[in-house]
Amino acid sequence: MAVGKSTFAKRLVRRLQQTLTDKKIELICTDDFLFANQVLRQKALFDRKGFPESYDLKLVDDFIAALATHQSIVLPIYDHRINDVSARLTYINCPDIVVVEGLMAMQAPFYELLDVGVFLEAAADDTYQWYQERCQKAHMNEWQSKNFQQMVATAWAEVDVPNYQQYVAPTKQYADVVLTFDRDHQLIDMYRQQPMKGGHCDAVYN
Repeated sequence: MAVGKSTFAKRLVRRLQQTLTDKKIELICTDDFLFANQVLRQKALFDRKGFPESYDLKLVDDFIAALATHQSIVLPIYDHRINDVSARLTYINCPDIVVVEGLMAMQAPFYELLDVGVFLEAAADDTYQWYQERCQKAHMNEWQSKNFQQMVATAWAEVDVPNYQQYVAPTKQYADVVLTFDRDHQLIDMYRQQPMKGGHCDAVYN
């Protein structure tokens, strides 16, 4: 939801790598588990992209099993420039610490693994503004079209907001730490809370 999950996770990984130099740390984005656009269209799920049913849960299960049994696994990489799963692959080989970021990070089955959960939030108007700015940057030519801008607004209202309200916002209760950001992406509040349950993974971030 454009709140800065990816940026936060990347900075966290860099800090962990600087501090825990003897540990192998991997950053996983839950977008990498999305079905490719072609598959989503075949399943009539393209308009539900980002909702739980748009993820390849078998691949998620394979990934979790690989972590649990200390096996390596090859995962696809989601490319946000084309908004689709790319042809590139990433090789995950028995990491000591896994940081998972994305809308699914604190939803099942990822939630079953987490040791530490961090929930990022901001005002709805701010997240929508950041979403528009991200779309404009990624699609500079198309952005001049009023039809394209309307398409972006419709996708936000009919896909992103309902998905957040139904499936993402409820996971806040599972977070150990909640971070709130202002319109300038500055941290304005941080508090710890008692999550409803613990888990077994090293780090999962939403």
